[in-house]
Amino acid sequence: MATGSASYAGPPNRQQMKKGAGFVPVIPATVQPTGLTLSLPNGLEIRGIEANNLSLVRDLLGMLA
Repeated sequence: MATGSASYAGPPNRQQMKKGAGFVPVIPATVQPTGLTLSLPNGLEIRGIEANNLSLVRDLLGMLA
């Protein structure tokens, strides 16, 4: 258990929330996929195939065959 002088003061009250209220612009982030994607005829997709996990993908495909 950690020791220290910090203590939890509980959730902020209405006045504290109003004091710092404002709007922050939100910019959606686009996730760039990495590696290859394999789409199977049944709709299943395996994404992120790279050299370091290729043997795992082979094993998965072997189990599905």
